[in-house]
Amino acid sequence: MDPELKIEQQASGRWAIVQETMYGERHVLEEHETVQDAQSSQRLPKIG
Repeated sequence: MDPELKIEQQASGRWAIVQETMYGERHVLEEHETVQDAQSSQRLPKIG
């Protein structure tokens, strides 16, 4: 099972791309100022 990537808002107000492993470990891969910046990240798989 591949780790899941999610976009989450951090306590700082910034948006982060978070990778969650099957063991529940969470790793912040990137932080962005806006959710749009996070959504356009090259790390995320393209939808559609």
